[in-house]
Amino acid sequence: MAKKYNEEEIMAAVQEEGDMIDLVGVIKSEMDDAKDFIHQVGAERAESTEYYLGNEPEGTSSLQSEFVSTDVRESILFMLPSIMRTFFGTKKIVEFVPKGPEDIEVAQQQTDYINYVIQQKNAGFQVLYDVFKDALVRKTGFVKVFWDDSVTATTHEFTNIDPQSYQALIMDKNVEVVEESVTNETIVTIDPMTGEEVVQEIPASYDLTIRRLKPKDQVCIESVPPEEVLSFLESLEIRKFHGVGKVTAKRMYHLGIFTGADLKDKTEAFLTEHFGKLGRYYFNAIRGIHNSPVVPRRSPKSIGAERTFHENLTSEIYLSDKIKTISEELDKRIQRYQLSGKTITLKIKYSDFVQQTRSKTLLFFISDKSMIVEHAMQLLYQEKLQNSVRLLGITISNLNTSDKKNPELPKEKIEVQLSLPF
Repeated sequence: MAKKYNEEEIMAAVQEEGDMIDLVGVIKSEMDDAKDFIHQVGAERAESTEYYLGNEPEGTSSLQSEFVSTDVRESILFMLPSIMRTFFGTKKIVEFVPKGPEDIEVAQQQTDYINYVIQQKNAGFQVLYDVFKDALVRKTGFVKVFWDDSVTATTHEFTNIDPQSYQALIMDKNVEVVEESVTNETIVTIDPMTGEEVVQEIPASYDLTIRRLKPKDQVCIESVPPEEVLSFLESLEIRKFHGVGKVTAKRMYHLGIFTGADLKDKTEAFLTEHFGKLGRYYFNAIRGIHNSPVVPRRSPKSIGAERTFHENLTSEIYLSDKIKTISEELDKRIQRYQLSGKTITLKIKYSDFVQQTRSKTLLFFISDKSMIVEHAMQLLYQEKLQNSVRLLGITISNLNTSDKKNPELPKEKIEVQLSLPF
């Protein structure tokens, strides 16, 4: 006999089915958007990867050249070591600088911890290498930093362990006993009260299988492809985008643009109409596209070297020896760039963190180590030290870079009579 439903049950079933249809529609829409985005970005990344690998494109004509250039790969592989050296050229990737004597211990602790997390707890070098290479090859590179509270489970088997070891294992809160068996031994004792023999069985050894649960509970750093940051840019407030200041943010608010998702909904023509050339930048920014040229090498404005001492120095005699050591390091850097300079600056940081600089500009370029030491010594003895010294540095500036090596000759000045239009 068929079951009869009342009106309320029928309406509830219809409502539930309608809600399910709406939910399916929303999920399908989101998945379609994600697929469109991934298809767009994935196609661009795939094309860029083909250029990097130097793969021969599909032939479209019998007259098409078979020459394949690997300039992209060679340029990227040339730039990567310089980029990595910027971050990993020293033992400390990150260093916290104390602002006062009371901050020294905390700054040192923070420096040690962050460098430990990056280099010891994570494969920091490999992560940043992948990100920089991803950015150079495929336009965008992302780093994901998160707290990993996942739990890993491992199974271990133990045989013939003594009772003390057994107790130590099961007392661990992260250990779960899966299976165990015990081997007993019989011992006979004499009851001191009655003089009778007492037979007892006590555990002699254990065979057991345990499952050890180990929570990771640490900061994790990973490189991720842009396909996985679909919702990140769209969820950002518009004022957090690079190039959007207070004035621009107000203009975007008036246009109904409050988040990255609102910005992505606008066409390139719409953004260009309201923001001019910046419109194209905003259109690309929300899609993780940045086409600015990479300049791997720039002409340096100055070259310097400095040294922080383990103990504060109070005598100019000791500082003179340090100046010679610092000058040797500075000389190596000058020779590397094949430059010389006219201005020499001595940087002195005292034990109370007060910093002082002393400079002099010469009439000629210098790059010789002995000349650097001589002028640095003059600056050191220029006036009496205010306190004990914790850091000393020497910098050469006003360099003979390419724009100064071949200066343009001044054009001949031609005087003309003032002419008035009639």
